[in-house]
Amino acid sequence: MKVKTSSISIFIFVFFCSNLTLAQNWQTLNGGTDWNVADLFADTVSGQLFISGAFQHTGNIEANGVAVWDGSEFETFGTGVDNCITTCPVVVSVAMWQGDLFCSPTSYSMGGVLDPKGLMRWNGEMWNKVGGGLSFLSGNNGLVYDFLPQDSSLILLGGFQLAGTDTVYNVARWNGEQLTSLGFPYANPELGIIGKVQSGLIKDGTLYVGGNFQKELGIENTIDFAWFFNGNWHQSDQNIKGGNDDIGKMITYKGEIYVGGNFRVSSGNAGNAIMRFQDGIFVDVGGSFDSELANIRDMVVFDGKLFVFGLFNSVGGGIPAQNIASWDGEKWCGYGFDFDHLIRTAEVLGDRLYIGGPFDSINYQPYNHLAFWEGELEPTVCGNPVNTAPIEKRTKIRLNLFPNPTSSALHIQLRYAQSTQGKLQIENLSGQTLHTETLDISPTLQSWQVNVADWPSGVYVVRLQAGSEQVVRKFVKE
Repeated sequence: MKVKTSSISIFIFVFFCSNLTLAQNWQTLNGGTDWNVADLFADTVSGQLFISGAFQHTGNIEANGVAVWDGSEFETFGTGVDNCITTCPVVVSVAMWQGDLFCSPTSYSMGGVLDPKGLMRWNGEMWNKVGGGLSFLSGNNGLVYDFLPQDSSLILLGGFQLAGTDTVYNVARWNGEQLTSLGFPYANPELGIIGKVQSGLIKDGTLYVGGNFQKELGIENTIDFAWFFNGNWHQSDQNIKGGNDDIGKMITYKGEIYVGGNFRVSSGNAGNAIMRFQDGIFVDVGGSFDSELANIRDMVVFDGKLFVFGLFNSVGGGIPAQNIASWDGEKWCGYGFDFDHLIRTAEVLGDRLYIGGPFDSINYQPYNHLAFWEGELEPTVCGNPVNTAPIEKRTKIRLNLFPNPTSSALHIQLRYAQSTQGKLQIENLSGQTLHTETLDISPTLQSWQVNVADWPSGVYVVRLQAGSEQVVRKFVKE
């Protein structure tokens, strides 16, 4: 009897420890929140984590949509948003800038201040409107999906048409006194095209933005990715494909721009839900996510790796990864956690990784929409390293197009690892071939040109076939 009791006890102890190990470093934030978390913002200056969402309580404190975590307890900001009944009108985003807290509420009243128009500021004592707020011509409130703090200004990215009474599409700047436009051109209200910008980053003085936007009707005219430099907007030769496909999050990792969202390979993109912007085009990231239903909601750099969060089950050709995966530049890794819902937002503060969203549990333990991991996060399984060399190093073909855009002649420079015949073909986005030519190519750099002066303005696809290899480039005819 003693032996049996001892065996059972050992079994229970081992079972308990093995399950505890799976979640040993996930910790709760004083009971979490009573409803969904929409956004997190880590303020490295104060060492605090700011939280927004549709919750009414954080722990046992009434917060009403926005709160701050100081590492051990929650604090609130006045009365938060008004008109909370069990849940609150969601506060979709939050950020700190120059000592003030900014947020984007969906409510029509916050802290007793009526008609906030999607943008409010806490100055340490009370809630205030920011400029004239953000709205649509219809009168509906605008929304800010992402704040990009800079030293001298705060960039606002979202869905709106007006800042106060000034026309401002989806990208605005707050300088501490007024809201101004950055001239975002990818909207056409006459055609009913407004779109939205959902995420952005600043790299080497250039503002990059992603979302779901276009200027002309038609799936072929979707853009979804653009950048602002020296007072002008630019777009890539290779945009996000698909009418409903879009970018939800952008980040810089190891000097390169990564974009995540719900775009799909079947729409013509390089990967499912994640791609890397390299040498002016989007490229695959280690095979990307296995399902075309994968949706990336946030990305952070933690412990030297790119961590990706959202709604998915596997990555990189069969690596189990439920809603959290990491990429180290060469391989994907998965983690043995079971989430009951997606992870919507994540932030890193010190040696802690914070996550938030509609999830209630991790490994069947309650976390109530918020959790943090402290210390190193070890993967359960990783894939094999993949070739991540620049595109031109993966093929024997070297192909350059210039000028791009062009209004008259397109100059083509190319070389191949061996002498052979190649086929050059240029087509429009509808697949119609406008030029085809057989070329004698060799390891020596060679040049050709094609007269495109009479071609309609637009984007064209250049395909060069040499041996068993093919490269594809795009150019713009002005």
